[in-house]
Amino acid sequence: MNYYSDSRLEWSLEALKKSYSKLKQGITKEDDFEVYIALGESLLWICTTDEWLSKNSRGYNKRKNVNNVVHIISALKYAINSFKHNKLLFKLHQSEGGFEFPGEFPFEIETITFKWCYIEPDEKDFESQIKNYEKYFLGKEISHGIEEAFIFLEKEHFYEKENLSTLK
Repeated sequence: MNYYSDSRLEWSLEALKKSYSKLKQGITKEDDFEVYIALGESLLWICTTDEWLSKNSRGYNKRKNVNNVVHIISALKYAINSFKHNKLLFKLHQSEGGFEFPGEFPFEIETITFKWCYIEPDEKDFESQIKNYEKYFLGKEISHGIEEAFIFLEKEHFYEKENLSTLK
């Protein structure tokens, strides 16, 4: 891997880190439009980085299998393809409890969460991606999967840097 490809990987991971940070902020603010934007960006950078590493990093796909991230990234690919085809990926979900009238003191207002929702598959969708999405994401909070992929891709960056330094 040369300087340009190392910078490319570094910049992609930095873009992913920033988009994931915006996603967490949108979730905290309970701003569904901010979540929509940041989720799309996060999916883009995860899938783009995964694809680039698959083509340019020797042994990447094997490490992805060994670390069991292959299913998570497969599910994220289904999510981004659905996102590109204008399908709803998440829904607002208010936990049981919340605030009701008449209320009792002390009262608790449960936070709103954003969860992966069911996506109607098309005949062009890959069966394995659909199964991974439904098994690993459906009904879970949307930050689930994004963080796991980010941590794995960040480790891959350090792996690549380490290998690059030993080749010099």
